[in-house]
Amino acid sequence: MIKKIVALALCCYVLTFAQDTEYLIPEKFEIGGFGGPWMQGTTVNKQDALFMGGMGGCILNHSFVFGGGGWGLITKVSARVPDVSSGERYVRVGYGGVYFEYIDSPQKLFHLSGGVLVGSGGAGYKNNYNEHSSDSFFVLEPNVQAHVNVMQFFRISAGIFYRYVNGLKNNFLSDKDLSNAGVVCVFRFGKF
Repeated sequence: MIKKIVALALCCYVLTFAQDTEYLIPEKFEIGGFGGPWMQGTTVNKQDALFMGGMGGCILNHSFVFGGGGWGLITKVSARVPDVSSGERYVRVGYGGVYFEYIDSPQKLFHLSGGVLVGSGGAGYKNNYNEHSSDSFFVLEPNVQAHVNVMQFFRISAGIFYRYVNGLKNNFLSDKDLSNAGVVCVFRFGKF
């Protein structure tokens, strides 16, 4: 009799855990997506700078993001150009690429994520009259963000990032001038 009770208890125990089995690739994928404005505060040429852009992505199982984005410098940053005979010159920067992100516990009111952008961009300068040639560069930009679920279709994110730039070859802006840490604020709209 005791053997039957132990066997029955063991079977119930095994069946309980069999129902909670997790798999690396689940049988059912849930797919969502989002898009929205993305603002970055940082420095360029040792001057305060604001980048504005947007990004969007596909969200798999509420946690894995694959998408893309692009940003442009919207503040006036002085360019270090040897000849200033034609007036003040300002840096022009734009970049974009593919974006990957992991969102931890997205169902919680407050949660964290880590992401990385891999892409390219261009930097040039302009004066009051015309635009001058630009130079291309590679960009790698990891970030960490904290999210707040405001509504079912709306989230606000804030965090920090580091922009690594490589490949600039000109006399007015170096890799080091664009490779900086900064803060980020994102408004995400979509199906999460």
